[in-house]
This record gives sequence, C-alpha cells and structure tokens, in this order.
Amino acid sequence: MTISVTQSAVGNYAFGASATFTNPPTEGNLLIAATSHRDAQNTASYAGWDLIFQEDSLPGDGTFRRALAVFAKIAEAGESSTVNPTWTGGISYTVIAVELETDVGAWDAVTSAVSASSNNGAVSNGETTPTGTTAVTANQLVALFGVWKDGGSGGGLTHSVPGYALAVQYPTGAFELDTSILWDEVADSAARSETINISGGNGNNSGLTGGIAVFGFTGAAGPVITDIDGDNQVIQGQTNVAHNGTDFGVTQGTGTLIYSDNAVFGAGTEVTQTISTWNDTQIVSASAVFPGTVGIGDTCYAYVTDDGGTTSDAFAFTRAASSVTATVRIAGGANLTGLAYTVFDGYDMGTSPILKQGNDETTDADGDLTIDLVGTGASNGDPVTIVVSDYTTSPSAASSGAVCYTGVTVAGA
Repeated sequence: MTISVTQSAVGNYAFGASATFTNPPTEGNLLIAATSHRDAQNTASYAGWDLIFQEDSLPGDGTFRRALAVFAKIAEAGESSTVNPTWTGGISYTVIAVELETDVGAWDAVTSAVSASSNNGAVSNGETTPTGTTAVTANQLVALFGVWKDGGSGGGLTHSVPGYALAVQYPTGAFELDTSILWDEVADSAARSETINISGGNGNNSGLTGGIAVFGFTGAAGPVITDIDGDNQVIQGQTNVAHNGTDFGVTQGTGTLIYSDNAVFGAGTEVTQTISTWNDTQIVSASAVFPGTVGIGDTCYAYVTDDGGTTSDAFAFTRAASSVTATVRIAGGANLTGLAYTVFDGYDMGTSPILKQGNDETTDADGDLTIDLVGTGASNGDPVTIVVSDYTTSPSAASSGAVCYTGVTVAGA
C-alpha cells in the first residue's frame, strides 16, 4: 500500500477563509480540510463534507478562544477546487486542505478520531501537549491536526511528530493562528497518539489544540487469502488447487502466487506456482510445488502479489500427505469381509493408546487389510499394533482373530 499527497492548499482572512487547489481533485481521492479561528465559541459546518471533530480551547483570556474543526470527504466527479468551510462567527480564520491518493482499495469514511486541547493561557517553546490515543489497524492513514496562537512574529512555530510527514502547515502572521496537518501511512496494527511539539516564536504562544483521525478503506487494501482448497491442506503435486480470497485482481497480469517456508515475505525459500485460472476472488494453481524445506505436516505460507505489486499477508496452511496407512497381511485371508480392527499407537497393547477402531472391513485378493490413519496424528514409520477379528459384536467358537505388528506408511512426499 502506498499513500501520497496529491496536492494541498491554504488560505486565511480576517473574517472568513477559503483554500483553492491548483487542480480539481481526482474522483475517489480523500480530501481533508482543517479550519481554525479566534474569538468566542462558534460552530463550524461544511455542506457535503463529514465533520470529523471540532475542538475548542479557552486559554484564559476571556472570549479569545482557539477553535479547530476538521472535515473530510471522498472527492466526487466534478469536485470543486475551492475548499470553503464556514463558522457561525469569529475572526482570524485559516483553512488548510490536502488531497491524498492510494494505489489500492478505495477510501472509506473516517474509522475513529480523538481530539483535545491544552486550555492553557501560555505555551512555552517546545511544550508537548498530549491529545489522546486511538487504536489503528494495518493499512490505514493516520492524520494529525494542530492549531495554536503564534505569539511571535508569525511563521516561526512548527508542529512535528516523529514518524509523521508534514502535509501542509500555514503560518498566518503575528498573534494569529498556525494550523497544520501531518500524516503517516500505517503498515502495522498499533495504538497511536499525538503530541503537539511547538518550537520557535517568542514564547507568547497559547491555545494548543489538536486531534487524530484514522481513515481506512472499503474492502481490503490489497489481496487477501481466506482459504486454500477449503481445508487448508495441500498435497505435493496436487492439481487444480483453489486459493480463495479477495482483491486478487480481475486478471493476473504480473501477479504471482508463491509458497514459502517463512512467515515473512521474501525472507525464506520461495516457489512461484504455475497458474491455471485467476480472477478477483480465486486463483487456481496447476500443480502444487512446495519448497524443499517444507515436509509433510509442516506449515507453509502462501502469498499473492497482485498486478500492482501489492503483496498479501502470509496465509498459513499445511503440507498434507496423500495417504497415511497401516497394512497387515492375513495368511489365507483373501477377500475376507466383515472384519473388525483396533489400532494401538505402539507395540504394547497394555499401555499404548488406541489410534482407531473400525468394523466391516475387507481384505484384498492378497489378504491385505489396509487401514486409513489420516487424521490420527500417525507419522511415517510409527510402530502400531493391529488386532483383527472376524466378529463385529461378540466372539463365538467359530470366531478367529490375529494380533499384528507393523509400521505406518505416509505417501505423498
């Protein structure tokens, strides 16, 4: 996932403000506007935009409040280049706006937001004011907003947070308001918090106000694997293996399906699979090929990289055996029917647990009784004891049985 700033705009005026982008915004891009003012408490509004939050600060000097309101929307076809939120009153307005684009998914409404104010009468250079913490999941945008009164000559204050890029900041002049938007492309799940760390000016600064907004996407940001062949069990050489999920892409293009022995993409031994069919929700591989480091019963990791170069998270599945069996041969027992058996996990029936029991089994023409042990946890070469009898309810004088010792055979290596 890549997020980038397409363009930004700023504006201020004593009794109202607007900001105008250089170019009309692109349909589907995310638009964010932050507006601030001084004076008594007022209310911000902007038709067609969503109000994310409004935060007021009363530094202690009567009616001279600092206010910050943040709006957002998804750009529509024919979107105006002018950004013009309004307040019910106030002076010394500022408006700053930014357009952001992403290479995957589609922007969604804001998913969470917090805001706070220092409510103090004076702010020293370099003061840090916390504005709350909000949880963030992977592949989202975190935007930070700040406004403060610049008590110096104007333009001397900065809003900086480690790890965040400055999208736009507007210094308005001496004793007026500075406003900023910072942003970060979040690639992992974590809680994020903001502090406003101002520096510069002459120290006569006041009214720190800030907030955080988290923006997500409609649908997954890139390909997501949800299951492989229904049971997440794949055999070496298995044909027509279905990999199900979302946002693979309508066509394959340069997309790839990769099996790896590592949960970190690019860090292990990887094998690119040959594709039979590819659509947005299912990829079918021609024949499963595992890395040589992944044995039967081991965990393997599948990755899908779409035509745009975005790679899915690792999807864990198991390399399965084509068969897990134990076979015993009964002398003179060709084509016997109605056999009952008990398989013990070991050679000591007194202490070994039972792996499996069954009835109505049949030997083949050679007198072999083959028992399917898939799902029992048996591994290749494990010793087992098999008790076989020709009765299914209770023994009689004519009943016969045998105790056999053998090992488990796992095929599909």
